[in-house]
Amino acid sequence: MIQAWKDLRFSAKLTLIFFLVLSLTIGVITIRQSYSSFRLLEEKSLEDMENLAEQVILNFTQTLEDIENSCYVAMISREVPKNMSGSATYAVQKYTLATMISSATSYDYIMTRNSQRQLISTDFRNDMPTEQRSQIEADCRTILEEHQENTLGSCQWIRMDSGHVYLLRDVYDTQPLRHMGVIVLHIRQPFFAASSASENTGFLFLDKNGDFLTYTGTELPEGMTDEVIADAQAGALSSKNNWSGGEYFAVSVAGSQWSVIVICSTQSYRTGCRQIMQNGIALGALGLLAGMALVYILTRSVLKKLGEIKESMKEVANGNFDSRIEVTDADDISQLALAFNDMSQRISELMAELVEKERMRSNAELQVLEYKYRALETQIRPHFIYNALEVISSMAKIKGETEMIDIVQTISRYFRNITQSTTDQFITVQQEFDRLQDYTRIYQFMHGDHLKTVFSARETARNAMIPTMILQPVVENSLKYGLRSQEEDSEIRVHAYTQDGKLLITIRDNGKGLTQEQMEKLEKGETAESSSSGIGMANVRQRLKLIYGDKSSISFRNRTAGGVKVTIEIPFTYSEPDSLWELEQMDDWSDLDELW
Repeated sequence: MIQAWKDLRFSAKLTLIFFLVLSLTIGVITIRQSYSSFRLLEEKSLEDMENLAEQVILNFTQTLEDIENSCYVAMISREVPKNMSGSATYAVQKYTLATMISSATSYDYIMTRNSQRQLISTDFRNDMPTEQRSQIEADCRTILEEHQENTLGSCQWIRMDSGHVYLLRDVYDTQPLRHMGVIVLHIRQPFFAASSASENTGFLFLDKNGDFLTYTGTELPEGMTDEVIADAQAGALSSKNNWSGGEYFAVSVAGSQWSVIVICSTQSYRTGCRQIMQNGIALGALGLLAGMALVYILTRSVLKKLGEIKESMKEVANGNFDSRIEVTDADDISQLALAFNDMSQRISELMAELVEKERMRSNAELQVLEYKYRALETQIRPHFIYNALEVISSMAKIKGETEMIDIVQTISRYFRNITQSTTDQFITVQQEFDRLQDYTRIYQFMHGDHLKTVFSARETARNAMIPTMILQPVVENSLKYGLRSQEEDSEIRVHAYTQDGKLLITIRDNGKGLTQEQMEKLEKGETAESSSSGIGMANVRQRLKLIYGDKSSISFRNRTAGGVKVTIEIPFTYSEPDSLWELEQMDDWSDLDELW
């Protein structure tokens, strides 16, 4: 399983991870939002039910008061209390009670007990079933028998086991005020309709003692009314409220005389919850699709950039170091592309530098071969030169020409030193100075005491290794262009010293100096003039470049007092490098101690 995951392409991994994370996120958000919506819907439904219950209890109380008042007005207007005193016959009393009933009244049957404890009742409606008539008459007799006490004019609403509702009240005569009896009225069903009730909602009305009076609204399942009333009387109604677990939800609101229990079917709530869940799933699916589309776009963009980087890497691997990636953005992949471009640029520069180094190495090896070839030539021919110089020296001795002898011996010693050192690529500073002293002495024979040459070196610099014949072209250039006229004194000073791990050699003269054009040519590595000395100076610069690379330098400066100062700067070492490139590969000149 793990290996299969590792073998998946990056795009597949990225898409799968995005899909899982996005699905989990949208799922969690959908569930949380749905749960919050459920809670809000439940709270809103409960709040609506409570508001509805408060309004219904007010309407119900007002309806009962209207019935009570209409009953009282009807009794007074028809002099029912006076007739119940016994002054009126049974027929008159019955007729008077019958006139209180009409199609507009809320009651359809009346029974009274007058002051003589005589029961008088009205006739039943013709459309009323016989069983119902008997039940109503029996209920009225029972009520009158159970209520013998004087209620002082108050009204009582009674619900019998048969389900019929009755209004009981005392009858008083006002002139004078005296108790005349009791009257019971059978209330039509339904006598109260909650017109503002919503669909699937019912209302149970209880008196202040908790006794059930009547019900209106949607039809309840069998036994539901008794169960709700029992819970309300036991104070357990709120603990059984469960919108998601039951088919009905009940809320009780109490008034001054009456309380109402609003029973609402949870069908609409569950329908709303299902709608919320469906909407949540639909929105979640849309969000998932939108997220996947965005992931696809982002993944495609990332893979496109990675593909460009991959192709460019292939080109670099095939040797095309000029391959570059076009970068237009500033995201992480674009930064990677910029880094790749920098890497390609650096590789290209390193390759160019490597090619240049190889070219310089090849040139250096060719020069070494040429140098050895010339050295072999020099070793083949010196005997003739030495024999000729010996003949001249012998003739000078015979003639007593001591100055001639000195000149010949100096020239002979100079050539012998050159011949001996031609096979060496490096010699010490002191050896180079000794040979240059013979070389300048030859010029002194021509200029006499007007030419003065001084060679000096710090003790640490005397045995430092330098390339063979590296100073001779510079000194030759000073002798050729730095000398004044035959009548003027000329001076050439060569000095060697060490500083910060470098060997510095200065050659200065007191001649006329260099023109600006000559100075610029020499600084650029060009020959100052088309002459052997100019070519020699160019060779010095080229040899230093070949041997030491960027670790060496040669500079030219006109002196304020007159003349030119040439400064050669090379790495300071007491031993000959094993190769021409050993010094160039050193990054820290303090590591020269390893070569000493």
